[in-house]
Amino acid sequence: MPHPSGRAGVRIDLRQPCAYWLPAAQRCFLETDQVRSAPMGGSLVTPIVRTPMTPYVQRLDVRPILASGRDPFTEIMQAAVNVPVNGTMIVVAPFDPVPLRDVLGQNGFTSMAVPCGPREWEITFTRIGVAVPDAGSPQEAPLPRTAQARSWSEEDGLHIDARGMAPGAALLAILALLDGAGKGRTIVAHLDTNIDALYPELATRDCESTFVPGDHAEVRLEISTPA
Repeated sequence: MPHPSGRAGVRIDLRQPCAYWLPAAQRCFLETDQVRSAPMGGSLVTPIVRTPMTPYVQRLDVRPILASGRDPFTEIMQAAVNVPVNGTMIVVAPFDPVPLRDVLGQNGFTSMAVPCGPREWEITFTRIGVAVPDAGSPQEAPLPRTAQARSWSEEDGLHIDARGMAPGAALLAILALLDGAGKGRTIVAHLDTNIDALYPELATRDCESTFVPGDHAEVRLEISTPA
């Protein structure tokens, strides 16, 4: 089975930590690969140390982070910083995070998303270059930082303020709330802009959404979740 990115490499399946494969021509090099696993923010990051025959591959399963009600955007950005040119990062998520792919696309990554089962997607990010630096700066531009979502309860429902966040991070924060503390409740999302990629995810969760009046320059969305 070829790797989704079309590149030769090692694939680590976190559901079966000892089950991995190499292309047939490289299986004799298996013993030279050093595999290390370490917990990171409630998920498992598995970096594979490169050998002359093995490119850098890192796998990050963000489903445990989302299930805990947290936003995995920071963990993903931190992992992305360590990916060298021609290296690969595989993100496992319960959906295709289109805004996240856009953010990393602006920072030198190509991406491809493959559905692997119900609520399971593998998104393969391959760094083909570095982000364009600011004028006059010889340094690589850092990956964008984002604010953290803030949530609180009011009489009309559970509110989440995702203003100041990148669209991909805001999307992940809202979905984490929907799949966690927001189940069966009305959620009011405070956003800087409309996020088109949110609505297919709401549909898969049988949620309905309506725009409601908000503050100046705010997009406020009321989301009704099934009981």
